[in-house]
Amino acid sequence: MVFSQKIYVLEPSTFKQPELNLNAYKAFENIEYVSVKDSNKIPDFAGDAEVIILNKLKITKSILERMPKLKYIGITATGMDNVDIEAANKMQIHVQNVKGYSTYSVAQHVIALILKVNTNITLHCEAVRDGSWSKHDYFSLWKQGIIELKDKKIGLIGFGDIAQRLAKIAVAFGMKVFVFNRSKIKTNNAEIIQLDFIDKLLQESDFVSLHIPMASNTALMADEVFYSKMKTSAVFINTARGGLVDEKALFNALTTGQIKAACLDVLQEEPPPINHPLSQLENCIITPHIAWASIEARQRLLDETASHIKGFFS
Repeated sequence: MVFSQKIYVLEPSTFKQPELNLNAYKAFENIEYVSVKDSNKIPDFAGDAEVIILNKLKITKSILERMPKLKYIGITATGMDNVDIEAANKMQIHVQNVKGYSTYSVAQHVIALILKVNTNITLHCEAVRDGSWSKHDYFSLWKQGIIELKDKKIGLIGFGDIAQRLAKIAVAFGMKVFVFNRSKIKTNNAEIIQLDFIDKLLQESDFVSLHIPMASNTALMADEVFYSKMKTSAVFINTARGGLVDEKALFNALTTGQIKAACLDVLQEEPPPINHPLSQLENCIITPHIAWASIEARQRLLDETASHIKGFFS
């Protein structure tokens, strides 16, 4: 089936990568890839669009009012907070995200961050390359204490698809999982325990990982009081949204020894300014918002976005 709707891909860097294929988009006769940096200029570039595909661009009511032919907004992400959904609904514009495309990828990334803190493979590989091991007077050389995950406790705030996948991996490592979630969780695993109070999770967990959406009631939830309730030996992890974290409070918690370390894949401002205070700390590991970005997850994202558009217009 061939689709003739006018489609604009407004952030094509997600699409046009050599390791990805766009076979799912061959059915669209009238598709253009236009890189738009300023959301307010979307109508200037794509004023005749029936479909727009975007990732992080902000879509406000005023933008929608300047796009009279628009019928569909495809978000190549899970979060939808960058689009005025209420305004779109009133204008009968369908808005659709892609759920679950990065579940395995993000869960894997959280484990990678935890292993970085506990084992630091890179540090020990460098000890071989720089000759430290060759010069050592013992057959085994460790540059830092290596800590097993068995019997450690990980606290998950939120229990959506990603947190559920992470919980299964953590249990396989021999960890105990604490969960704080608004609704009752379903699990038959004795090692996954739902707690009624977030304070209990913070006080007991060796690792605390955020898995909640960004909303008015969750913004900056990881604040000074939050970190003060964690163990001084604990590690804070955020692969969800940068806006959940009070970065000044986190900086203070890390520099004063309130918590042991932090692992972040997201920040409030992305890309961050050069010499971001947190990036200067040895006990703060920051990756550049890549937890979602495995090759498989990105291909899944593109394929499902195309499938959604075809389904809508069919």
